[in-house]
Amino acid sequence: MNDIAGAQARMDEEVDAPRNGDPAGEDKNSMPGMSITEAERAWALTIKEAVEANDEIDNLSDFWYAQLAIVDHDNVDAAQQHSAHMQAFRQEYDIRDNLEDAKSTVWEFLTLFDRPWVLAFSYSVESQSYIWVVDIAQIDKKDLVTNKQWRIYLAGLYYLRQALNPNLRAISTGISIIHECEGFDFGKMGGLEHVARMARELIGEYPARHYSLRFFHTGYFVNVMMSTIKRFLPKNMTERMEYGCSCDGRLDQIWLVPDAKTVLQRNYIRIMQTLQLRYENEARFSL
Repeated sequence: MNDIAGAQARMDEEVDAPRNGDPAGEDKNSMPGMSITEAERAWALTIKEAVEANDEIDNLSDFWYAQLAIVDHDNVDAAQQHSAHMQAFRQEYDIRDNLEDAKSTVWEFLTLFDRPWVLAFSYSVESQSYIWVVDIAQIDKKDLVTNKQWRIYLAGLYYLRQALNPNLRAISTGISIIHECEGFDFGKMGGLEHVARMARELIGEYPARHYSLRFFHTGYFVNVMMSTIKRFLPKNMTERMEYGCSCDGRLDQIWLVPDAKTVLQRNYIRIMQTLQLRYENEARFSL
């Protein structure tokens, strides 16, 4: 059995996050983790009416309208811009936005670079936020040359964003990303164009809130990079960025345990389980 098949076979054996977060305090007749305020519901219905009256934008699910409302509030123009941009992005990179497409894309994404770079995908019960731990020093431009490689990279990032936002509570709380920066090489990463392309095409346009963005062991080049791409990023993202975080040793010493292969399979399982949760919620939720 190969690595991806082995990981898929174990998907039902590992569940770290509750299905929709802790449902305590919610209406027991509702879907746990899927409550929105009356104001958010009104914004979502207004956004839905505007999008579905726009011939250039495909109709979305009620879940997507709720996500846009949580992020953009009553800014219908911003919600339509996000919708149109993400539609063009999915078309450009042939993203089917379903579990079947995600199965191979996420695995190729996790194994794109020579060394492990996605250190963890997890869930914080305390913050009710989903967490991605990434070693950006391992991103290598030699693995981002062809259109196929870029498709894997950007489509993988898209599916990761979807997994980080599996229910409305998680969307409202915001995502957390922890970056290991020690050893970061600006030239190896491909310079500003690589980072700007990622921010311009996806990160700056995907509708999301952010709970925490922490950068460990930053140096001069990371600071230059982040100051440059901030103009492509939403305010709710840039105001959450914390530089100069530190701990004893690199983060891979904490997260790559017991070994890289086990961590790879564990991350794949967790991401796929959480994507499945997202798509189930999207199919069931109604405004």
